Amino acid sequence: MRARDWLCAVVAVALLVTPGAERAGADADRPAYRKDELLVRFKQPRLARAGFTPEAWATEVFGADATIARRLDDSDSLVVVKLPINLTADTALFELRTSRSVTNLLGEDVGANVWSRAERNVLFYKVSLPDDTCFADQWPLNPDSGVDIHAVTAWDRTKGEGATVAIIDTGIASVQPELYPQLVTHPLECAHPDDGADSDGNGFKDDCHGFNAMANVGDPIDKSDDNIAHGTHVAGIVAAAQDHAGIVGVSPGAKLVICKALDDAGSGSAAEIITCLNYVRAVNKSVRIAATNNSYASVGDYRSTELEAAIAQQAADGILFVTASGNNGWDIDQQPVYPAAYDLDNIVTVGSFGVLRGDSGSSNLGVKRVDLVAPGLRILGSQPPWATALCGGKEVGGVKLISGTSMAAPHVTGVAALIAAAYGNPGWQEIKRRLVTCGLPDGLAQKKTVSGLKLDAAAALDCP
Repeated sequence: MRARDWLCAVVAVALLVTPGAERAGADADRPAYRKDELLVRFKQPRLARAGFTPEAWATEVFGADATIARRLDDSDSLVVVKLPINLTADTALFELRTSRSVTNLLGEDVGANVWSRAERNVLFYKVSLPDDTCFADQWPLNPDSGVDIHAVTAWDRTKGEGATVAIIDTGIASVQPELYPQLVTHPLECAHPDDGADSDGNGFKDDCHGFNAMANVGDPIDKSDDNIAHGTHVAGIVAAAQDHAGIVGVSPGAKLVICKALDDAGSGSAAEIITCLNYVRAVNKSVRIAATNNSYASVGDYRSTELEAAIAQQAADGILFVTASGNNGWDIDQQPVYPAAYDLDNIVTVGSFGVLRGDSGSSNLGVKRVDLVAPGLRILGSQPPWATALCGGKEVGGVKLISGTSMAAPHVTGVAALIAAAYGNPGWQEIKRRLVTCGLPDGLAQKKTVSGLKLDAAAALDCP
């Protein structure tokens, strides 16, 4: 197996079509395997019977400078072969698999009878942090903050692929590249846009990318040109794409159903919200929805029995209802706001916390009605391109820094999507159990919430 020259041209062509050779993003700069090593598994005791030690076989096959860098078991069955300086792993593999002539000391050709497998010594790396422009400034997700929700650890298991959640809010900006790839679309409606017909028969007309309950049309666009695009911000926290720009969502692999129940100034009635909940029910018949995010609250103790009934219906459909506790600084056990204070099992009510220990901002809390706390102070989220925020000391478009329990709730919805993806959409009961029993004990939460916990994505996935 010495005649290598004629192989070089063949190998060069072969390597152009090696599966997995093209890698994108940050991983493109990392070697995928050690170029000067092979893992070789021998057939023992055949190797010894043929008169070879691993070292003798390596030098016979790959040249005098080949050595055994490491033995991986006691029987010399699996070894790491260190290749000569002029021989790469790819060329060595090609030679080994195409030329079978290996002669032992007795002049016998033992060929491939002494080895069963040879492969590249593949390299593995810790899961790298996203390189999205603003990730370093996303303290709820960045492990370097020291107060993150351990989303990066959870991403070792899933980033939400296969899960879908709904955002009931002000809609989303019409030009937000981090969100549009995440949207659930309805192809029949997209094929006949704005024709005033219910092309897919789900009871809602022209809902190509979602529904606008304010105008009763299929256009859930947030047109808040000079204000906060609230729904866009919330949707980005949940599932902004990991795309080397802007921010990254808690569940960047999840899909989003968008329904506009609040106008561009941020207000909407029970009627619009009920319409959106009905829309979610309709979509849920074809696309399994794990949870809805509801970052809105009543003004004081005004409740809607009809809205309460619509939320209860979500439970029957297996959907979790995640809602913000509100930003009045109240104990909502004593001064309730809704929907946070409805006594329904499928509701998860979320208060907020910040980077500083014990800091909840103006979050409403309550040991009977607020289930847990999640990051809600100084939160980066998606916005239209004209909105800007400082990321790494540079002004970046399409993001904005906002505080409030409206920002805390979507962190929980994002983790709900991770749970749904990891456990095959197990229903609201199991998702809620993991959220409110498998978090991180917190001094503030222990005194003022049902669970005594703050959100922890990794714990929610890993707890029994």
